[in-house]
Amino acid sequence: MSNDWTRPSNVEFPKVWTTFQAKHPTTQEIWKFEVKDLPVERFDEAEDIMIEHFLNEEQMCKSKGVSNDPVSLVLARVYYRKMLEKKITLICTREGSDEIAGINVLEPATKDDEKIVLPEGTDASVLDLQVVTEFVTKQAAIYEKYSVDKYISAWGLYVFPKFRGMGIGGEILKARIPLGKALGFSATGTLFTSSTSQAIAKKVGFVDDYVVTYEDLGKKEPYIEFPNVTSPLLKVMSLRID
Repeated sequence: MSNDWTRPSNVEFPKVWTTFQAKHPTTQEIWKFEVKDLPVERFDEAEDIMIEHFLNEEQMCKSKGVSNDPVSLVLARVYYRKMLEKKITLICTREGSDEIAGINVLEPATKDDEKIVLPEGTDASVLDLQVVTEFVTKQAAIYEKYSVDKYISAWGLYVFPKFRGMGIGGEILKARIPLGKALGFSATGTLFTSSTSQAIAKKVGFVDDYVVTYEDLGKKEPYIEFPNVTSPLLKVMSLRID
């Protein structure tokens, strides 16, 4: 989480990375979209999206009831702001509109990252999430697989319901390629916690690095249970940026 990486000053910001067209599933109209950097003036809005929408749907957070704990939500805002300040988060908007259709909060993961030290009194559910995330990321060994000292990581992909069914999630994931090339990354890796996001990632070229069932997370190391999840697997997946 904590590292000294900064966006190179010679890379335009904010920048449109990709454009695409998609058919609306109901009206059959062709809509045009842009995937671009989240501008600084929309950081507060992005925080709200992740706190008020993403955390309510994400498998592990929903299972642990993170959204029901005010202290955990304050902590989440602090860490989301730190990630947004790295200036590599992507959003998707419809051409001619400022409305955010989807967002992917990204951060640079580096080998010299300091371990996150949560404040005393942090809710046990948040501690569980940290332990699991660190455990599965270590098992995935992305640094070793791609022989890199940094890669693009992520802390949440969210598409608003009214824009679902048009491939927006996949297009946002694909935009990591031109973004990564421009910023000097040669790999990207992410913990995907639902069957839907895993299928989208696979479709655009991500491969499995570490796969475990939620059931096994409770029966084996790290011995943390996630009741009432609706997807069977948790996956760390990655993509080479050529």
